[in-house]
Amino acid sequence: MDVTVSELMASFLDSPLVLWVKTCGPLSASSEDSLSVFMELVDGVFLHKVMTHM
Repeated sequence: MDVTVSELMASFLDSPLVLWVKTCGPLSASSEDSLSVFMELVDGVFLHKVMTHM
């Protein structure tokens, strides 16, 4: 089973945890493409804001 990085990223972005995090606010101000959403989650700034304000 050969899975590409884009398929893995799409699977991750469709996971329940990511879907829940998206309900806490907009992830990327510039665009909603998969790569920018992924990078916004990976850098941890948005997750830190979610954890400190909830």
